[in-house]
Amino acid sequence: AVAEAVYQSVPPVTEKDGTKRRKILLICGPGNNGGDGLVAARHLFFFGHYDCTIVYPKRTSKEHFVNLVKQCEDVGIPFFDEMPGA
Repeated sequence: AVAEAVYQSVPPVTEKDGTKRRKILLICGPGNNGGDGLVAARHLFFFGHYDCTIVYPKRTSKEHFVNLVKQCEDVGIPFFDEMPGA
């Protein structure tokens, strides 16, 4: 549902030579909303129109979240422990 809301709010951009990938920054915490962000990043990646980056400063060792992080890392979504520089 989160990824679909992003898709509707930030739709893909079509250019003459094809679709341009949109950049999305997800800031995730250690709770359930953070887990939703991790899932959304993975879904947006598979939609094919988005380059996602995740800022995840307070990681948790709970197995569910560790698995979500691995799934994102396995498809090459970059993670930062703090906000990247401008």
